[in-house]
Amino acid sequence: LGTVAASPLLTADGKAIVGGFDGYTRAYAVADGSVVWQLATRDHIYASPAQQPDGTIVQPSADGTVYGVSPADGAVRWTFDAGTPIRSSPAVDADGNVYVGGGDGKLYVLRADGSLRFALRLIDDPRNDLNASPALGRDAVFIGGESGEMFSVPYDWCLRAENGGDTRCTTTLSERVDGATLAWVNTFGDTLDAVPAAIDGSSPVTLLLAVRQQGAQQLAVLDASSVQATVDPPADVTVDVSGDGKFVSVTPRVAFAPGPLSIAVHASYLTGMQRAGLRLSGGQPGGNVDARVTTTVRPPSGGALDPGATYELSRLSIPLPTVMPSYNQIGFDSLHYLLGTVESHGTRGVAWMVGAKLPVTGGGASSVDPSTQAIFPMAFDLSGDQATLNAASGLQVQIMSFTLPFQSFRLGLGFLPGGEASGTAQLSGSAVCGGIPFYGPFLQQLGLCNAQTDVIRVLGAANVVRRTDLGPTPAAGTVSFASTGDAIVASVAGSSIQSAEHLAGLLVLDAATGLPVTLDYGLGTRRTAGADGTLASVSVPTKGVTLPASMRVVLMVDTTAAAHGTLP
Repeated sequence: LGTVAASPLLTADGKAIVGGFDGYTRAYAVADGSVVWQLATRDHIYASPAQQPDGTIVQPSADGTVYGVSPADGAVRWTFDAGTPIRSSPAVDADGNVYVGGGDGKLYVLRADGSLRFALRLIDDPRNDLNASPALGRDAVFIGGESGEMFSVPYDWCLRAENGGDTRCTTTLSERVDGATLAWVNTFGDTLDAVPAAIDGSSPVTLLLAVRQQGAQQLAVLDASSVQATVDPPADVTVDVSGDGKFVSVTPRVAFAPGPLSIAVHASYLTGMQRAGLRLSGGQPGGNVDARVTTTVRPPSGGALDPGATYELSRLSIPLPTVMPSYNQIGFDSLHYLLGTVESHGTRGVAWMVGAKLPVTGGGASSVDPSTQAIFPMAFDLSGDQATLNAASGLQVQIMSFTLPFQSFRLGLGFLPGGEASGTAQLSGSAVCGGIPFYGPFLQQLGLCNAQTDVIRVLGAANVVRRTDLGPTPAAGTVSFASTGDAIVASVAGSSIQSAEHLAGLLVLDAATGLPVTLDYGLGTRRTAGADGTLASVSVPTKGVTLPASMRVVLMVDTTAAAHGTLP
């Protein structure tokens, strides 16, 4: 009931053992393919299994646990709870020690009984996944990370007396008490031991559910109908439970005010759900969980959005839900977008975001992709050095080889003096799975859609920088706008815009509110060119859409407004 990305392990007694994205590792009889046993984990399985000298099968899961199970019947012999998604396939040495990378940038080394020998933090960068599989050398274990680095770690590094001062090492786990907790998760997917001392005002606050009994995590989900959040000082926020029921996000509609911030969350959780793969239903009340987090919203830096600049977003990271990196992190990591201001009035305005591409030869800066279908307007609110951008309902994005229609999409940006971006954009979005063509049932089957609301919610971040090297926009020539009943059309004469080199689009604004009208800007926009390749017309479909009484229309070229018009 899900993708198989792992490689199977063949055992001496005639079994093929492999895990899948439905959260199960299964042992198949090689002779006829029948299932001998299966092990249920709390999340999907990306890592391949390994085997210890005594036969124990070692299977990590994206639920953060490494399982040691009997090869005969799949009975659990031991577990190790790393508390971070594990996609790394383990290596096992002749003494039965297990080596595996974690999603928190740590190399974990376990003894043969599953207890921690030591853990070593190798990556301090926020992009710290150690998803690569380790290799065992003569004197050291080797592993690669999301930071682009390769590491060589002597087998006893953290156990050497002379290395007692290496603060990256730990030989004991922090105490994990039984009961239910909500822990802070940053936008790169790391569960933090402590609440950050300070955050940006536009940042969502995300808390991850963990329910433990006798030290082991249990399968549990938040009851979406029970979640309550209180914000002090009061702020206009949305409170959203993830599709898999594992985390809740408290997101400001406009940036939190600088100064102390306290958020209290109360919720009930469910256990004992019926399960088909990772698709959960039903369940019984398992108890309540409460959390109060206190932090400080950073004071303004003195910077602000530069309305004349273009900003580039790159290296998207979408760690939540956890299956997203397993499917598409390399794809996310390769995406580039350019964002420009269309108009700004006081603390509100409209931006235009489009797909970009890197040079074919490699290296150099990205430029607008004339063939992109990633085109969407965003309304923004400014508060000091923070900008909160929201796409109009109807945004459609190509993701994992299919079109995902978002019902909400939000970016939070911070700025430094001179209009420079602070470096990281916070992003979040949601979609109703029933409204996703073809792939909706697939996402439901994967447990990505909330059983109570049918909503999938994603959370992540991106790099953002200010660009000043894009050059001037070509002259648009003479532009006239018209509404045909099925589309709004811009007819262009005498332009110097080469359609093969520049991206032309139409932005339609409600004249009364100044907000973008929800239209199919990305997949529906059509363009024509003259014999010399220059832009002749651009249209965006309006069939089936109730248009406002009065509209302002903007011809966009790349990220710049090239011509304006009005239409009834």
